[in-house]
Order: sequence, then structure tokens, then C-alpha cells
Amino acid sequence: MMLRRQVLVASSLLSSCLAFAADVPKWINPGGMWMPEQIKQQKGLLGKLGVQDPAFFSDPQRMSSVVSLGFCSASFVSKKGLVITNHHCARDAVNHMTKEALARGDASADYVKTGFYAKKLEEEAPAGSGYHVYVTQSEEDVTARVTAGLELIVDHTARGFAQENRIKAIEQDAEKADSDIKAEVKAYFRGEKFILIKKLNIKDVRVVYVPENRIGNFGGETDNWHWQRQVGDYSFLRAYVSPDGKSREYHKDNVPYAPKSFLQIEPLGIKEGDLALVAGYPGRTVRLHTAGEIKWRVEEFIPFTQKKYGSLRTLLGELSGKKEDWRKKLDGRIKSLDNSMNNYKESMAALKRINYVAKKKEQQDAMSVWGKGAPRYTEAIEEMEIATAKLRQNWKKDDVFTNFSVNFISSLIHVFRSATHIARMAEERSKPDAERHPDYQERKWKEMIQEEEEAQLGYDSEISKQILHWVLKQAIDNAAAPDFVQEDILPELVKGDGVDIYIRSQIDKLYVATSLEKKETRVQLLKEATVESLHASTDPIIQIGLKLAAIQKIQDNKDRHDNGVLFKVVPRYIDTLRAFLEAQGKLLAPDANSTLRVTFGHVAGYRSQTKEGEWQYPFTDLDSLVQKHRIGDKEFEVPERILGSVQCRKFAPFGAGPCGNVHVNFLAALDTTGGNSGSAALNSSGKLIGLLFDGNSDALYSDYEFNGKEVRSILVDIRYVLWLMTYIDNTTRLLEEVGLAGWKQDHAE
Repeated sequence: MMLRRQVLVASSLLSSCLAFAADVPKWINPGGMWMPEQIKQQKGLLGKLGVQDPAFFSDPQRMSSVVSLGFCSASFVSKKGLVITNHHCARDAVNHMTKEALARGDASADYVKTGFYAKKLEEEAPAGSGYHVYVTQSEEDVTARVTAGLELIVDHTARGFAQENRIKAIEQDAEKADSDIKAEVKAYFRGEKFILIKKLNIKDVRVVYVPENRIGNFGGETDNWHWQRQVGDYSFLRAYVSPDGKSREYHKDNVPYAPKSFLQIEPLGIKEGDLALVAGYPGRTVRLHTAGEIKWRVEEFIPFTQKKYGSLRTLLGELSGKKEDWRKKLDGRIKSLDNSMNNYKESMAALKRINYVAKKKEQQDAMSVWGKGAPRYTEAIEEMEIATAKLRQNWKKDDVFTNFSVNFISSLIHVFRSATHIARMAEERSKPDAERHPDYQERKWKEMIQEEEEAQLGYDSEISKQILHWVLKQAIDNAAAPDFVQEDILPELVKGDGVDIYIRSQIDKLYVATSLEKKETRVQLLKEATVESLHASTDPIIQIGLKLAAIQKIQDNKDRHDNGVLFKVVPRYIDTLRAFLEAQGKLLAPDANSTLRVTFGHVAGYRSQTKEGEWQYPFTDLDSLVQKHRIGDKEFEVPERILGSVQCRKFAPFGAGPCGNVHVNFLAALDTTGGNSGSAALNSSGKLIGLLFDGNSDALYSDYEFNGKEVRSILVDIRYVLWLMTYIDNTTRLLEEVGLAGWKQDHAE
């Protein structure tokens, strides 16, 4: 394919220009995950790029069709609350459906494998309490309310505590005014700026249509983060509310939510060289970190995490292969872990390839040289480096604690995590609500109960014990076991040949004596337990939970101290960064923080840096999908229904209807990251042309910096979605609902 246009963008705070360069082989985009208010500053550029209504992308209310699931992005595509997102974003929902079926005694159910389609509205299935649809209602700058006068507080911890209390009060006041609202005060530019975001919290989400795994996860982990891709990574959910329009949990009388706006689908898709705009909720980047922070992440934190979770992945794989119901319970966890591990592996390779640690140091040195004429700039950089280095001390010791109560690993064990919550709740409940820790305020209680209910569906006592054994072995082998491990779990530990048998016997004693494996017990204790009753308990895991809660309180104060320290140094550091970029005619974007952002670029291929300079074309199609087909391969087996469409093309020379070839996935030079999964890709008219689901391995360093020559986001083409819905899964009622009844693939691509 030939590029239809070759362009180079240069943007500044004062002016924007569009230039065509004959020697540029592809679109080069300066990048940026822009806040809606920053899109206003680029209105002229968007207009020159052909965007028909640039103001749409700068107004959070008008963009309320783009929503968050809390962990993925999604969009309304009908007036009846129909939501489109990625297949992998619905995985936990179909896992939930499978677990519920298992709990009912239906051992054959496996909705991840088979997919799911509700032929009638009444058949749409609850996605589980972990699924919410968050619809942004407004954004308000509350920086002054959060920070005014804090500089007068000398003690760092006290300053951080005061900031925490102000944020709590702002969020509580917003939610008291409307019980359907979830309010969050989000920090931007590392805490230089604070925005109050009000989101409608829709609590009843149901599964409508998820294609089978051979479509939605084609290529599996082998293709993850790589191009070319041929995956139907899409699914449909629906938001439900009470008949009077209020948000409430699942109820048989709930009705589909009527959004204020929804996206129209562009059935003609997009062409090479066309502009694409992506709106979503990117999770986290670290572009505003100092050179010292980056060096620590790349040389210490990531290698440590890779080794830790690599060992855990081996264990989960072994457990998953032992029993079919274990596989079903662990499937989603393994998928999530594989995704993270591949990300770490590929990003480390990319960072080494571009020598990023040295490059970041050079960039910071250049900023220091630039700022020599203004001491406040050079001092700000030095102060930030010193402060953040001190905050990283003892990070490995802190990591061991999280395995019991905070992180992904603790959720696999669960009973210690729950015991920690029970102990903290007992203490916090005795305080006035305004004085409680933010995580234990009354507005969080229902979520905590729902977490226990959802966790029980995937809980298995033997899996929990196996993971705990791994955690204890890790702590002992790394000589980092906290005191409660030796005092309460392994009091007679002597290293030697019998250590493994001893650890397992101690674990068995804990689980025989505890009542926390029962959901009803955990929920009751969360609601009613007192500190006194917990201390009097003979349950050994409750006693450990009390110690974990005490450690958590220490960690809370450390977090407050750290926030208090950063309050002093961050604004000056960000001011330096902003001024340095302004001097180059550039706009500073905040790091991603799971809030609404817009990025834009063009559909374009690229020259791979890891495949001997091979040119990567920006589209894949059905033919390339079938070329990867391998019978019996769980990652690369193409469903028979799709194979048949390719065979029938022999008898349909014009490639019409089900026999037609169709674009499957495409590339675009977009600045995105985790959390953008499911984000809507829009054309210059604001119509949906695809869903973002991945990025290329050549540029997995994009959480650190964006390079438009190499960075490509990977998206599922809306034409493939429509083709599958029409000719493979026959989802007639959904096509009618999105205004495409009778859609036909009537030309060859």
C-alpha cells in the first residue's frame, strides 16, 4: 500500500502549523495524552488536520459517551446503554459467569472458551460486582482548596495528613449532593494540580455479547505486543439503572441506561494516512520522573519484579494444569499476569535498545544547562532528585508486606488480605466518618462487601495455601521475612532439609483453625467486629490480620510523609520542566492517571527496529488471519465458520458479503498506554472506526517517552467487528440497535 499523505506536525503554545514533507515515509506525531482543557490549546491544529468539531474533544460533558470501567476504557454506542470495549476487558465478566455456573453445579460451563451472546434483552447476564460503568459528568480545578496554607505546616507527615483530609472532604461533599456520583480528586503533574472529577457510577453492568476465545484472543500471548495482529478484541456490555433512572446494583426490574450521548459507528472504516483520535482513560506513565527515579526503576525495581512474578507465573501454570476447575478460576489471573510479564520483558528490551537511562540523564543535564541563568530551575532539579531518592529507601522490605495484604498476590491468597481489612475496619468504624482513613469511610463499605462476595466465587482453599507457601519461601529465601511471619506462622523455623515440610504443616494448621475461608464470616466481621473482639479471637489468621493492620497504618503514615515532602519540591520541578519545554515551543502533558485523555495521530506503518528494518504495513486482513491458522493450537486455531468464508471466495470473485476480505487490525501513531484498552478510535467526523487494544513491541518504552517514528498503537478495525457480528455470530438485534440493520460487506478490501 502507498501512503496517501505524508506529513510532519510541529505544535507550540502560540501557534500550530501543518507541513508536508516528501522525504518523511510516515506520519510523525509529537505525542501527548492531553487533558480536555489542553485540547482547547490545540484547536487550531486539530482544525487544520481536518477535525470537524475540535470543541467536542475539549468538553468532558460532550465526551460522556466515552466511559471508564475502572480498569479499561469503553464507549456507549446506542441510546439504550450498549457499551463496546475490548474482549480482554470483558474476560473477568465471563469468568464471573463461569464461576457462578460452577457454583450452581454446571461443570461444563466455560464462557471464556465459547463466548456468549444474549439473543434477547432478558438474557443479558450480570457481569459481577467488579464491573461498573463510570460516566464523567464534570471536571473542576480544586488545587487551591487542596493546597492553600499547607506550606505553613512544618512537619511533612502532618502536611500530608492535612492534604489527605482536604481531599476526603471535597470528595465526600460531592457524593453527598448526589448518591449516584463517585467523586475523585485526581493529582496531575505529580501533585502540582488537583482536579475534582464527578462520575456517574452505574453499578449494574451486564454481558451482552463476547465472541469466542479463538476470535477474541487469537494469537494469545505469543502475539501480544507484536505486529502483525489478527484478533477480534471486542465485546459488548450494557449499563442498567432503576426505572426512575437511579444507579443501583443488579435488580431484575432494572432497565437499560439512556446516555446523554453515544458514538455512531462508521461502517466504511478508515484508510492509510487518515487521522485517528483516541479518547479513553490511560492508566499510568512515568514521563515526568527524574533521571534518578528512572535509573532505579530500570536497574532495580523492574528486574526484581520480573524475577518475582516470573516465579509466581510458573506456579500458577502448574496449578492450572492440575484441575479443570482450578484452570477456570485461575484463567483470568494468568492472562493478566502474562500480559504484565510480557510488558516488562519487551519494555526492558526496548529501553536497553535505545539506552534510555543514559538518554534520560542527558535530557536532564540539558535542562540543567538551560536553567543555569535561573538558580530556581537548577535547584528544583537537584531538590527533586534528593527527595525522591530518600523516599525509595527500604522499598524491598515494604514489598514483602504487600504480598499479604495489598497486591495481586494477596488477592490470590485472600484470607490475609481480608483479615487486614477486618482489623482496620474495626478500628476505623469507631471513629467519626470524617476522621477515618479514606479507604475505610462509609462510602467504601459496600464496595468492600462486594469484593468479598466476588472473591468467594474464585476462591479455592488449596490454591490459597499453595500461593502462601510460595510467599513464605520467597520471604525466607530473600531474608526479608517480617516479624509476624516468624512469630505467628513459622515460630520454629530452622533452615534445612525439612523446611518445606515444616512450612506446609504450619500452613495447614492455620487454615484448619481459621473461619475466614467462609464468605459469610468475613462479611459479618467487616460489618460488626470490634478491636476488642478481634484481640480476644482464637482465630490465628485474625491475629495475623491485626499485625498486618498495624503495619498498614505505619505504611499510611509513610505515604503521608512522602506526599508532604513532594508538596514542597514538585511544583518547582514541574515549573522547570514546563518552562524548559515552552522554550522549545512544546506543551507539557501530565502523566497518565486514569482520567479522560485525548490523543491523535495518523494510520501509518513503520520501519521495525527489531526486525532488521523491515517495513510494517498498517493493516491486516482475513487472508493473513487464515495464514496463521494451526489446527488444535489454542492460540492460533481459526474457527471453522471463518475458514469457510475464505473458501467461499473462490465462488464470489468480487469478494462480496460473507466471502469478502476485510481489514482486521490496523496501526496508528498514537500516544497510549495501559488503561487505554477498549478506547474509542474516532475519525475526523467523530465516528467510531476501531478499538485500541495493544501496542507494538518496538516501542514499549512509550510509558517513558513517546517517539512517533516507532510507537504504534494496535486497533481492531470496526469493519471486522461488523463482519463477525453479521456473518459469523448473527447478532442481528445488536446491529439493529447501533443503526446498522442490514449491513453488508459489499466490496473487496
